[in-house]
Formats: sequence, structure tokens, C-alpha cells
Amino acid sequence: VPFGYKVIDGKLEIEERESDIVKEVFRLRDSGKTQVEIAKAMSGKTNRSGGKISISNVQKILEKRKFYQGYYKYSDMDWVKGKHKAIISE
Repeated sequence: VPFGYKVIDGKLEIEERESDIVKEVFRLRDSGKTQVEIAKAMSGKTNRSGGKISISNVQKILEKRKFYQGYYKYSDMDWVKGKHKAIISE
């Protein structure tokens, strides 16, 4: 399950604490911050395992921009609108 979501009754639902982190990661990236700077700015926030937000956590979030915009992709098909709610806008 991607960071920022949880599964309830077989459906992806937004996990509020994590989704706030996802929004902040994209806000910082869109303002020109590097992945290293974003990870440092996440000081005091934790990943799902309770550890600090690392550069690899930031990278994984950034790689899923379209997913966080409410789209999904399976195999080599094009991105299509998903049934999950978007965390960030397009």
C-alpha cells in the first residue's frame, strides 16, 4: 500500500498523518528543494515503521506523483483515473 494510504474494506483510503507528509514532500519539491533537503525538512516526522523520513522514502513518494494525483498504471498500459482519492492536485 503506497505511503499516504491504508486499505479499508478492500479499498484505498487516505491515511491523514501520512498524507500530510506526502503533501509536504511535493510542496517542497515544487518549490525547488532537492531530495536531500526534503528529507532534512522532514525531521521529526516518521515513516510507517516509525523511523525518520529518509532520502529513499522521499524518492519513492516523488516517483508516484501520478498515483498521488489519483491515477494508476498497470504493466505497460497508460495512466488511467483510479478509484482512490487523490492526495495532491494535478
